Amino acid sequence: YSFTSITGDEKCPEVLGGTVTLDEGEDITCTITNTRDTGEIVVNKEVDTNGDGEFEGGNEDANELGFRWGLDEETPDREMGESAGPLDTGTYEVSENDIDGYHFVGWFEGEGTCEDPENTELPASITVEEDQSTEITLCNARDTGDLTILKNVDGNGDGDINDEEDVIGATNWTWDIAEGEQNIATGQTRILPTGTYTISEDLKEEFGLVSWSCSDETSGT
Repeated sequence: YSFTSITGDEKCPEVLGGTVTLDEGEDITCTITNTRDTGEIVVNKEVDTNGDGEFEGGNEDANELGFRWGLDEETPDREMGESAGPLDTGTYEVSENDIDGYHFVGWFEGEGTCEDPENTELPASITVEEDQSTEITLCNARDTGDLTILKNVDGNGDGDINDEEDVIGATNWTWDIAEGEQNIATGQTRILPTGTYTISEDLKEEFGLVSWSCSDETSGT
C-alpha cells in the first residue's frame, strides 16, 4: 500500500511525519488514506506458423488462430497483446489455451527470443510491481513431421530389384508436393507441418510406376 493523503480537521498535517499542536480540551480527528499498489501484465505471442524454427507470426496471427491467455484460475479468454490491470501487486500465474496442431515452446519476460526462451513450462509465474507494466512473450510452434521419398528402380523390367541394372535407393529421380515444393530429389527428407499431403513423382521415359508403399503400411499401384 502507498500513502495517499491525510484529511480531517484544519490542524491535521498534510504529510506523514507532520506535527499536530493540541490546545487544552481540543479534540482533533485526522484520517490517513492509503491506496493499494497496482501494476499490470501484458502478454504477447510469437508463433512459428510453419515449423521451420523461425517465429514469424505475432499477436495478430495468434489471435486469428484462436490463442488466448488467462490469469490464475480464470479460463483463458484474453487476446494476445491485451493487458490485464490494474492488478494488485503480487504474483500471478499466466496460462494459455491449447490449439490443435501447435505446441508450447517457452516464454520470456522483457527482452528475449523464442529461439532460446528463458523458461519452457507453463503456467508462467509473474510478479506485478507498483506502477509497472510487466510484459511477457509466449512462444508456440507448428507441429511437424518428416516426409522422405525413397526410390527403387527395376532397371531391366523383370519384376525384381536384384539385378545389376536395378537400383535400390535411387537419387536421380524427383518428386513433387501438390501445391508445394516441386522437383525434390528422391532420397531427400522434408520437414512439414502435420496434415495430409498429395505426393507425385516425375516419370521418366520408358519407365512406369509399379507400386508404392509407406511406413504407415498404406500402399498402392
